[in-house]
Amino acid sequence: MRYFIENKEIFSTMMNLIIIPLIPYLTKYLIAYIRQKTDDLEAKIKYKEIKEYVHIAEEAVISAVATVNQIYVDEIKKNNGVFLPHEQKIAFDMAKEKVVKILGETGLKVLGEVYNDLNVWLESRIEYYVNELKNKQTVLLPVK
Repeated sequence: MRYFIENKEIFSTMMNLIIIPLIPYLTKYLIAYIRQKTDDLEAKIKYKEIKEYVHIAEEAVISAVATVNQIYVDEIKKNNGVFLPHEQKIAFDMAKEKVVKILGETGLKVLGEVYNDLNVWLESRIEYYVNELKNKQTVLLPVK
């Protein structure tokens, strides 16, 4: 019994001198570790969301360019034989408006965080796919 009492006192002393003072440091480390893991997970989720919206935006641009080409541009070329600069501007604006509608407020917000100037990115992607369609006359596929 005396052995048990002595060990109990030693254990109690060790708890008071070593383990209890370490608890705040261990807690601080554990909290920092949990925060880091949470931040990593949030970044991973955000990356997937951004990647998905970029893909949706590319698809929207392709769809808008193809639709405007079929509905507006082909009709003008068929009737007039010529596609004038002011008509090109109208077609461009139509495609841009369609993309903005497809993306919606949330999509525009997320993409605005990715690209410094979303308007410039959007216009350059429209121009890119218009040129692809004009020069290759092939089915447009999104860039992944």
